[in-house]
Amino acid sequence: MGNSRQKLHQLKCLYSKQLKRPVNDVVKLMPLGFTDDMFILKFIHCYEYLWLDLQKEWKFYRHKNKVFKGKKHLLFPSPYRMVLSAAYHLLNKAKRGHLTQMSGKWKKEQENRLVDACQKKLSERKEKQRLNTELLQNAVPNYAHNMIESYYFLRHFHREDVNGRFYVLNEIAKFNHSRFVGFFINVMKSERNDFCREFAFRTLQKWGKTVHLPKKPKGKKHPSDKIVPTIPTNPEEQIALIEKLQMEHDKSYNVFISHRSLDRVLIIKIKDMLNGENLSVYVDWMIDKDGLPREKLSDKTLATLEVRMKHCDRLLYVHTKNCKDSEYIKWELNLAQQYNIPVTILNAEDVFESDEMRHIPHVHIKKNKLFVMIQDKEILYKSLFSQVKSQRNM
Repeated sequence: MGNSRQKLHQLKCLYSKQLKRPVNDVVKLMPLGFTDDMFILKFIHCYEYLWLDLQKEWKFYRHKNKVFKGKKHLLFPSPYRMVLSAAYHLLNKAKRGHLTQMSGKWKKEQENRLVDACQKKLSERKEKQRLNTELLQNAVPNYAHNMIESYYFLRHFHREDVNGRFYVLNEIAKFNHSRFVGFFINVMKSERNDFCREFAFRTLQKWGKTVHLPKKPKGKKHPSDKIVPTIPTNPEEQIALIEKLQMEHDKSYNVFISHRSLDRVLIIKIKDMLNGENLSVYVDWMIDKDGLPREKLSDKTLATLEVRMKHCDRLLYVHTKNCKDSEYIKWELNLAQQYNIPVTILNAEDVFESDEMRHIPHVHIKKNKLFVMIQDKEILYKSLFSQVKSQRNM
């Protein structure tokens, strides 16, 4: 039996065991004369999370069979068939009246308990997914293509450079976009370093994708296969990496968001709006969260922020009551002026502004989009970048 078929067999056995108790619970709730469709509807109502898991696996193998045409298909049963198969003997007994019938009151209480537990599980999963992705960006940065090419170059010609390859994986993993799913799947299949393979696998899982870690590719073993790569953990290491690595100099973003970290929820919301227009965003605790931890602020932190700002098209200052007397925001605004980086202001809480701020173009939120006022005209914030993007594509 091949590795793929062995994994499929193990997966089906796992789900068969998982379904034993749920189908037993649901069968007890069924009235006399019920049909298979009625049973399935009740199962979905009480165990929706398990039904969704089965659907994901079924879709995963359907897609896999389409990709590998000509091969013998890997058949994972549909959720409908899987649940009915697991409940086959119980259903027969119940339909023949060989199972003890519970009272209507007991059935109602039991169903409510199952539904409450199901909703709790779904809520926990939703919250976990939110935490996994809230700091990621759903956009394609303009440097991503070159970085991915660098990864394949390093893998082919410099197998020992595990840190270089992992650097690319770690950077691309910050952008939860459909265009990068295929890249990480390829890394899982072809990468020989164990840590990098598992990182790609975990990244796709965090993105909510159904994936199975393939068997490690065959070939001669190399000492680098077991190396655990390192990443910057403080501002000194971060700025050293920037000065050393050419790929760091190639990184650029559309918007540098000047803000207070106390406004975290608002900043995430603005990030999502900008990503919706395919604009990439630089926020230190999103992009450089490992190298610029808040508890290790130093002059190297400012040096890193200066480099990042120089590679941004615009600066968006989010003005709130938390920004009062912030020296870092003043420094960032002065730096933007020094490097001729256009500045716009979003007065999110309609708080007091200085006379100098009132003369800067203002941004406002309308229908979950950002608009800017230029000469008393309201235009989409995204349109400010059309000229910059066209120049880059020339």
